[in-house]
This record gives sequence, structure tokens and C-alpha cells, in this order.
Amino acid sequence: MKYDYFRGHPIKQRANGVYIYVDTGELVAETWEDRPCGYCGKHNSPEGYDGCIGEIEGAINACCGHGNEAEAYIQYPDGRRLGGRDAMRLVEERAICRLFFALQ
Repeated sequence: MKYDYFRGHPIKQRANGVYIYVDTGELVAETWEDRPCGYCGKHNSPEGYDGCIGEIEGAINACCGHGNEAEAYIQYPDGRRLGGRDAMRLVEERAICRLFFALQ
């Protein structure tokens, strides 16, 4: 069976149109905020940012793609949008900088 994915977790649609998680059978609509990313295992930050990327200065919205690089994006208030590999490159550069300064 081919599954869809939501935030890195395999999901399937029931006959009544409702989506459930494959691993638990829980309703996606009722439990998605309580589950960590299915790719990296991190929960969202208290502010709602993806746990693996946190806040991106100047961005209004961002997503790590949860294991699917093509779905990653960063949106800015002036209308600019980085997607896919370009978005992930910026996320990776930020992570390297945070690690470098943490070691200082």
C-alpha cells in the first residue's frame, strides 16, 4: 500500500475521508500537534517553529520539509520565498554557525 506523509509520518485515508497515522491509528487532525517530526524526532518549539530549524530571523514562515527536501521552504514578508534545496542550505548554514558559536 502506498502511503501519504504528514510532517514525516506515514498516514492513510479511511473510506470516510479521514486521515489516520499508520503507526497508531490516531486521527491526524486531532493529534498532529502532539507528535514530533517523523524525520528528525524533534517537537516544535514553544513558539511553533519546526524543532530542527527554530526561528529564522526575518522570515514569517518556514518548514524543514520533514524529510522531504522538496517540501522545505522559507517565506519572507516582502514576498521572497526560498524552496527545496535553497531553503535547506540556509537552514544548514545556520546550524553550523550556531554550533561554531556554541563551542567558543
